[in-house]
Amino acid sequence: MEYIAFKSLLSVGECLYSPQQGTEWLYDLYGRPCLVTDSLEDSHGIYAALWDVAAEYGKAIYMVVPYLLDGGDPEIVLGSQGWRSSAATVIAGPWPSDDEDGMRQAAEFILASYMQGYHQVEGVLVWAAVIVVAYSDNPIALSILERALAAPDREVRREIIRIASQLSVPPLYILERALADSDWYVRQGAVHAAGKIGQAALPILERGMVDINPHVRREAAYAAGKIGVPALYILERTMQDDIPHVRQRAVYAAGKIGQAALSILEHALADQDRDVRREGVRAAGKIGPAALHILEYAMTDPDWYVRWEAVQAAGKIGPAALSILECGVQDDTSHVRQETMHAAGEIGLAALPILERGIDDPDWYVRLDAVQPAVKIGPAALHILEHAITDINPYVRHETVCAASKFGPAALPILERAIVDSDWYVRREAAHAAGKIGSAALHILEHARIDANQDVRQEAMRTINKIGLFVD
Repeated sequence: MEYIAFKSLLSVGECLYSPQQGTEWLYDLYGRPCLVTDSLEDSHGIYAALWDVAAEYGKAIYMVVPYLLDGGDPEIVLGSQGWRSSAATVIAGPWPSDDEDGMRQAAEFILASYMQGYHQVEGVLVWAAVIVVAYSDNPIALSILERALAAPDREVRREIIRIASQLSVPPLYILERALADSDWYVRQGAVHAAGKIGQAALPILERGMVDINPHVRREAAYAAGKIGVPALYILERTMQDDIPHVRQRAVYAAGKIGQAALSILEHALADQDRDVRREGVRAAGKIGPAALHILEYAMTDPDWYVRWEAVQAAGKIGPAALSILECGVQDDTSHVRQETMHAAGEIGLAALPILERGIDDPDWYVRLDAVQPAVKIGPAALHILEHAITDINPYVRHETVCAASKFGPAALPILERAIVDSDWYVRREAAHAAGKIGSAALHILEHARIDANQDVRQEAMRTINKIGLFVD
């Protein structure tokens, strides 16, 4: 196991040396001399197991590199924490892990030692080359990247892109090269990285947008959404793509941008693909009242799933979208009317007329879904439950009893009706709900205790014992 300990000279003639013998000097990229040690043995160079031990031989040591370890990326470790080993090459130095200048120095020293004949793990060498190329056209670093970008393993090539995208001044040269890769996965990685870089990488997205692979084009649309308004023109062009899921991703990205991208959502509502139109409606819901006209148009869509999305989006927008719910409650498809009930609960009291219509719907699923939203609205919607407890469908009546318990004593008339229901499981639920109300519902439990059905009687006794009521 060999190590390299680098030191920056503090003054002319200063020397860093081993305890027992002289050592050979290396030079960094700026020509500064650096000490090299060749062993962990005390008699050969610096003992580098702990930083404080190494620091005894010079306070300006930059790092210790165990360069024969294999795999992974360099790991910057604070000097105060000491050197620690891992499955990757470890760089220890007097800088925190998020110190870009420290990372740059580490990369420079690794590249310098390589240029002077010292072996480096390939992954570490590539890491150093990517960082150096970000601010310098060092020919050795460029040659390392050229070699790595031609590696047979596409994961290696994509890893170079990932490293490049994390730099504060990323080398676009690497992304441009990656866009010429024969593997779409690598090209997709380049486009993804461009989204992290921002506006300076728009030319990368422009090329990605016309890539022969739809996965790359889809990624270009997603990256454009991350960049924002400056990339809007890319999304507008992507809406002409012949692959639906690429257009769908462009609409999703437009929703991220917001109101400035409304024209793309309007375009999406005329798309021939249902999922693209649905995505446009979802995005409109996120934008809010400014996109209300898109939801209104969506309510005329021939596909019920698109109309369902419009109603759901309206619930998120609030009272301003009540007109959408008024359309939804009259929809020919029961699924849309069901979702209208849910949306009414989200909007609250202003949507009470919607629930009043829903509780009389011919489809019992819609009536069922009108019950719980009434609980969200509160006492003003109690008459919804009073109507629902007379429903011909036992599931609606059962759901009504469950909801009534949340209204307290005000719901006693509903439980009194339920405790004489023709279905035993409605009566059992009434006994359970009475326990939540307390002593005011004692007469409900007295009735349930003598019910003809054993399950109802058992529920009544469990409730009585649980809340400690005395029943004569």
